[in-house]
Amino acid sequence: MGISYRKAWGDIQAVEKHLGFKMLIRRRGGTGGGNSILTEPAEKLLEIFRKIHTDLEKQARRHFKQRLKKLCSPSR
Repeated sequence: MGISYRKAWGDIQAVEKHLGFKMLIRRRGGTGGGNSILTEPAEKLLEIFRKIHTDLEKQARRHFKQRLKKLCSPSR
Protein backbone atom coordinates (compact mmCIF):
# COMPACT_ATOMS: atom_id res chain seq x y z
CA MET A 1 0.00 0.00 0.00
CA GLY A 2 3.01 2.24 0.12
CA ILE A 3 2.81 3.10 3.82
CA SER A 4 4.68 1.76 6.80
CA TYR A 5 3.25 -0.86 9.12
CA ARG A 6 3.42 1.66 11.98
CA LYS A 7 1.50 4.29 9.97
CA ALA A 8 -1.19 1.78 9.00
CA TRP A 9 -1.75 0.77 12.63
CA GLY A 10 -1.79 4.43 13.68
CA ASP A 11 -4.42 5.19 11.05
CA ILE A 12 -6.55 2.25 12.19
CA GLN A 13 -6.34 3.39 15.81
CA ALA A 14 -7.31 6.95 14.80
CA VAL A 15 -10.35 5.63 12.90
CA GLU A 16 -11.37 3.48 15.87
CA LYS A 17 -11.11 6.48 18.20
CA HIS A 18 -13.12 8.67 15.81
CA LEU A 19 -15.86 6.10 15.24
CA GLY A 20 -16.04 4.97 18.85
CA PHE A 21 -15.72 1.26 18.13
CA LYS A 22 -13.01 -1.26 17.36
CA MET A 23 -12.42 -2.09 13.72
CA LEU A 24 -10.23 -5.13 14.31
CA ILE A 25 -9.89 -8.08 16.61
CA ARG A 26 -6.14 -8.48 16.95
CA ARG A 27 -4.34 -11.68 17.82
CA ARG A 28 -0.66 -11.43 18.65
CA GLY A 29 1.82 -13.64 16.89
CA GLY A 30 3.39 -16.74 18.21
CA THR A 31 4.54 -19.95 16.66
CA GLY A 32 1.63 -19.82 14.20
CA GLY A 33 1.79 -16.06 13.72
CA GLY A 34 -0.81 -13.46 14.59
CA ASN A 35 -3.73 -12.16 12.64
CA SER A 36 -6.46 -9.55 12.67
CA ILE A 37 -10.08 -9.83 11.60
CA LEU A 38 -12.78 -7.21 11.16
CA THR A 39 -15.27 -6.75 13.97
CA GLU A 40 -18.98 -7.04 13.21
CA PRO A 41 -19.48 -3.24 13.24
CA ALA A 42 -16.52 -2.87 10.87
CA GLU A 43 -18.03 -5.48 8.53
CA LYS A 44 -21.32 -3.53 8.53
CA LEU A 45 -19.48 -0.27 7.88
CA LEU A 46 -17.62 -1.86 4.97
CA GLU A 47 -20.89 -3.18 3.53
CA ILE A 48 -22.45 0.30 3.74
CA PHE A 49 -19.38 1.84 2.11
CA ARG A 50 -19.48 -0.66 -0.74
CA LYS A 51 -23.18 0.02 -1.39
CA ILE A 52 -22.63 3.79 -1.39
CA HIS A 53 -19.59 3.42 -3.65
CA THR A 54 -21.55 1.27 -6.12
CA ASP A 55 -24.44 3.76 -6.16
CA LEU A 56 -22.12 6.72 -6.69
CA GLU A 57 -20.28 4.92 -9.47
CA LYS A 58 -23.59 4.20 -11.26
CA GLN A 59 -24.66 7.83 -10.91
CA ALA A 60 -21.32 9.10 -12.19
CA ARG A 61 -21.52 6.84 -15.25
CA ARG A 62 -25.09 7.97 -15.95
CA HIS A 63 -24.17 11.66 -15.66
CA PHE A 64 -21.10 11.17 -17.83
CA LYS A 65 -23.16 9.46 -20.56
CA GLN A 66 -25.76 12.25 -20.43
CA ARG A 67 -23.13 14.98 -20.75
CA LEU A 68 -21.26 13.08 -23.47
CA LYS A 69 -24.51 12.71 -25.39
CA LYS A 70 -25.10 16.47 -25.18
CA LEU A 71 -21.53 17.17 -26.24
CA CYS A 72 -21.74 14.85 -29.24
CA SER A 73 -25.25 15.80 -30.37
CA PRO A 74 -25.54 18.18 -33.34
CA SER A 75 -26.04 21.84 -32.40
CA ARG A 76 -29.44 23.28 -33.15
